Amino acid sequence: MFKLTELSTAGYRSFPDRLDLDLRPLTLFYGRNNAGKSTALRLLPILADSVADAATSPFDISRVAGPDASFLDVPTRIGAVRRKQITLELGWTDAAGGGCRDKFVLKYIDEADQTIVTQYQCFMSDGMVFEIAALPWPDHATYRITTGCDGAMEQIVQPRFTGLVPADDQTLPPALSALRERLLQLRGHIQWLHSGRGCQPRL
Repeated sequence: MFKLTELSTAGYRSFPDRLDLDLRPLTLFYGRNNAGKSTALRLLPILADSVADAATSPFDISRVAGPDASFLDVPTRIGAVRRKQITLELGWTDAAGGGCRDKFVLKYIDEADQTIVTQYQCFMSDGMVFEIAALPWPDHATYRITTGCDGAMEQIVQPRFTGLVPADDQTLPPALSALRERLLQLRGHIQWLHSGRGCQPRL
């Protein structure tokens, strides 16, 4: 069984470059006001909602930020321009000391009015790499798979996602089935506590 030990993101709100969180049994956040502590902590419930059965997006902020919020409220704004994608990375460790790292690129597609996983990569501790990348719109539901340390093997698939989780499908490549199992372990393991002042939590 894998345990989530790292969570990283880039292009998320006040973290345009990269935010790295090491998750331990006891993890303390401290810093100045408006340094981004609450924004960073909200990644955890967003991640939990994004792997739930009811997930409506690969980065589901509807419960944390309210039903009127959208993915376009999340990416970092550079001047007057807001980016339309973020990167999310999950680092896992197993009982034997091995592990893997899952990296997602999530992007809003204007033509489809939809946020999708445009790229997913899995880096195993033995050096094996698995990657899927969405084809350009209007074929954005079709992915090219590359596997192997040297990217020698390729195939075309059309996996379905519920949030971040690949749908249960007999035709899923083993790497996506393993990703599904890791993400399902997170369900119910993340709780979000916030002050009861009657205010809707904001991103």
